[in-house]
Amino acid sequence: MVRIQDNNGQFRLTIPRDIARLKGWGQGSEVALILDSNGNVAVIDITEKKKGGKK
Repeated sequence: MVRIQDNNGQFRLTIPRDIARLKGWGQGSEVALILDSNGNVAVIDITEKKKGGKK
């Protein structure tokens, strides 16, 4: 379970460590939140796209 926290008007959520490790994410990884057509939120890795890599 992940809880959303209010940090002076900015909302924050913490990605569980196990999931971050499985995705290869760490300090400095860049991700984006997207909303799909069903209203679900997904987290996508944009680090490689910004480097010019293809995903």
